[in-house]
Amino acid sequence: MDTARTSHCPHCFDALPSTPCAHCGWEPGADNPPPSLALGTLLDGRYRIGRVLGHGGFGITYLARDENLQLRLAIKEYLPRDCATRAPDGVSLAIYSGQAGEQFAYGLERFLEEARALARFDQHPGIVTVKSFFRAHGTGYCVMDYVEGLTLKHYLEIQPGGRIPVDQAWRLLQPVMDALRAVHKEGLLHRDLAPDNIYITRDGRVKLLDFGAARFAAGEHSRSLSIILKPGYAPEEQYRSRGKQGPWTDVYGLAATLYRAITGTVPPEALDRLDQDDLVAPSRLGIAITAGQEAVLLKALAVKADARYSSMQGLQEGWREVRSVQAKPLASAPTQPTSPQLISGRYRALGPNGAIIEDLTTGLHWMRCSLGQQWNGVACVGIATKLTWKKALRQGRGLSFAGQTDWRVPTKDELRTLVYCSRGRPKTWNDTGGRCEGDYERPTIDQAAFPGTPDFWFWSSSPPAFFSVSAWSVNFGGGYVSDRYKDGMRYVRLVRAGK
Repeated sequence: MDTARTSHCPHCFDALPSTPCAHCGWEPGADNPPPSLALGTLLDGRYRIGRVLGHGGFGITYLARDENLQLRLAIKEYLPRDCATRAPDGVSLAIYSGQAGEQFAYGLERFLEEARALARFDQHPGIVTVKSFFRAHGTGYCVMDYVEGLTLKHYLEIQPGGRIPVDQAWRLLQPVMDALRAVHKEGLLHRDLAPDNIYITRDGRVKLLDFGAARFAAGEHSRSLSIILKPGYAPEEQYRSRGKQGPWTDVYGLAATLYRAITGTVPPEALDRLDQDDLVAPSRLGIAITAGQEAVLLKALAVKADARYSSMQGLQEGWREVRSVQAKPLASAPTQPTSPQLISGRYRALGPNGAIIEDLTTGLHWMRCSLGQQWNGVACVGIATKLTWKKALRQGRGLSFAGQTDWRVPTKDELRTLVYCSRGRPKTWNDTGGRCEGDYERPTIDQAAFPGTPDFWFWSSSPPAFFSVSAWSVNFGGGYVSDRYKDGMRYVRLVRAGK
């Protein structure tokens, strides 16, 4: 392994003045779990490997740093777990013999073809940009832009009831449908649509990830369907070696994702629906959805391909047609409560389109987004602003927002109430002031209430009594309180007293 000699954390590549890393918590001796590449491994003479971002049946995705351009990127390594494993040298692959070896070679060529094809979409806002690809160590690597955020799967998991309203879900998935239309136009399919392959960036953009299943087309090389297919999201034709697949295949996956987003449940497996269709209409689950919207969704989820929309454009046009009709929610849906639904049993969205959060445990009102960001009804968009302590106090004092002018930088004790150490038995907040660890690990801020919060230092208005040059800050990466130099650059979230 070529070990990095730099002042950057080998795990997250943030500045590392001391250990543990204040950004990600990395400590010397910690490494990526096998069979992942070790931290600091150098690929293609320029890409330094960091932490694992994700792994699946076909490969592993890493955070990486381009040593030439000094940029953070993401690198996907082709490593199908049924065909190969890591060799004793810790870098190259050991390919299994026999049919597994043939499958590996076939899949590798498709992996590289996929990277080449996706590179054509480098300007599409709904697809993560492929910057390069190469062969090394007996396998292939795909270099992509790295974008911070969270998957739709994670986003849904932290919502009340694990679901979101119908109109919000449709708006969120629109960029995905637009991206699929572009991909289908070039003769490609995704074949692996599900919430964990849809990404919401910190600035509110929605992008389509991982076309991995596209390289395993039906035919003699189709295999390991339990790995390729995600139960509940794959249509029945993907279960058959000679099943005819096309844009309608992705229509099903998209519709299943929409169903999961609005109901909180995954549809039954397509094969189980062939003999007896037990799919429950959203209205029967108490979801507020119009008759027209439900009809469009159920058509897109039809078991047989010839009963579905044949294209993503057809699905979008069908939805627009029913949206143009001002229909009431289905009568079978129960009356929705008029009071706002609580977030994590503690917060309530207020203000313009939910841009203000009321904390019912403290009575405080918080701006949902950090300074520099704006709430678009789904996420915080834009880049959070870093300020010195004095500028933060000056900019936050009396700022007008939603008709209120009493916004201010919170005190240390107010800000630390947002630290939420939630592994094991949840705490209301981290009342120790120390790092979240052990039974109370991250996340250290409620991402449903405050999505896209940078996991770094935020200023409070409280200066330490023992240092005139520093002020108290709270770190939402590790969940602890410490003093920082006032001339340092930190993030800011404003608060006001509740009424």
